[in-house]
Amino acid sequence: MPDHVHLVIGFRPNICISDVVRDVKRESSIYFREQNWIAGKFEWQDGFGCFTCSHKELDAVCAYVRNQEAHHAKRDFEEEYMLFMKHFEVEYDERYLLG
Repeated sequence: MPDHVHLVIGFRPNICISDVVRDVKRESSIYFREQNWIAGKFEWQDGFGCFTCSHKELDAVCAYVRNQEAHHAKRDFEEEYMLFMKHFEVEYDERYLLG
């Protein structure tokens, strides 16, 4: 998608998610620059969203990520994200959301 990415990542519970996201952003930025895929400077947004799932739900989550283009034909990223927040009853401060 042009404005966001969904990732499914497995890691041990003693690993901090913000460290994982920092490393993914850093390494992918380096790779994008080396490949010259983007005219100008590539930058990630400051924040990120993260949802967990059980092993039982993993196949469904992977299928969702594989089909994200079809999902976004029906609703844009912001609408989808707000539905996730409501569905999973995540409390948030709108000042820090999708800014």
